[in-house]
Amino acid sequence: MTTKTIDERGRLTLGREFAGCTVVVDDSDPGRILVTPMKLVPAAEAWLYENKTALAMLRRGLAESKAGIVGQNPPDLNADAELAKLLDD
Repeated sequence: MTTKTIDERGRLTLGREFAGCTVVVDDSDPGRILVTPMKLVPAAEAWLYENKTALAMLRRGLAESKAGIVGQNPPDLNADAELAKLLDD
């Protein structure tokens, strides 16, 4: 625990280790101010964290990839290229 002084403009510095961090300031209790570091998720990506099944599948896939586990049937890149040619026309 450290003691800090709020400057004449109402600012409090936390230290360089918090530089650029997003925080939530809870001042609902007049005798206590709670500052909590946060990580924000863009609204367009929040669905992943709200969908437990999709998040579990993503985490499993990342773990398998990290472990070098790949699918038994790799994609047929030649067939995919042929399909892409048909779609371009």
